[in-house]
Amino acid sequence: MKQVIEEVLQAEEKAAAIGKEARAKASEIRQAAEKEAAEHISEAKGQVREIMQEIVEAGRTEGRRIRTERLAQADRDNEALLEGHAEAIKGLVEEICGVIMTTEREEA
Repeated sequence: MKQVIEEVLQAEEKAAAIGKEARAKASEIRQAAEKEAAEHISEAKGQVREIMQEIVEAGRTEGRRIRTERLAQADRDNEALLEGHAEAIKGLVEEICGVIMTTEREEA
């Protein structure tokens, strides 16, 4: 009977040791997995940062291109407007000069 009790105690000790070893191994595996996950997350964040910088720079470049294009179009429209009304502008300038000249004569 004593031998049976000793065997049971030894089996319990062995089971406890195996359980302790299994928990330690599981902890190691969990820590390794967490470390690997953190590395992957860090790498993904770096890639996202690079992609976002590329997108922002592409947006800036496109914005500059559109601005330049719009300014050039506004200049062309302005020139066309002035050319189309050159005679009218010339007539108004002559009329203003005439009014100024008439006012100066009347004051003198």
